[in-house]
Amino acid sequence: PPPHHPPPRPPPPAQKPILNAGDGVGEHPTQALLDLFTVATAWAETGAAPPDVLACLAGKQLTLLGDLKHGRTTHSLALLCSRLPAPPPLPPPPAAPP
Repeated sequence: PPPHHPPPRPPPPAQKPILNAGDGVGEHPTQALLDLFTVATAWAETGAAPPDVLACLAGKQLTLLGDLKHGRTTHSLALLCSRLPAPPPLPPPPAAPP
């Protein structure tokens, strides 16, 4: 018998840019952008304008907690920070116990 509903049509072309939301287990670039903006907002002086992310991060030290080897959000944030004009220093991980 014929289906009751026709197959769904693809959506129309986007009128605005679309950011990649990640590739499954590899990267999560949109989360990294949001995380960096959230940190900059927390460090920014109060005001109505969005913060200047690079100025807010200048001279600051970030500590990333998470699985840098397997965690795609933490890994993506570390990668994003490494590509900033003046990357904030990331402290080395503590030595593993014997």
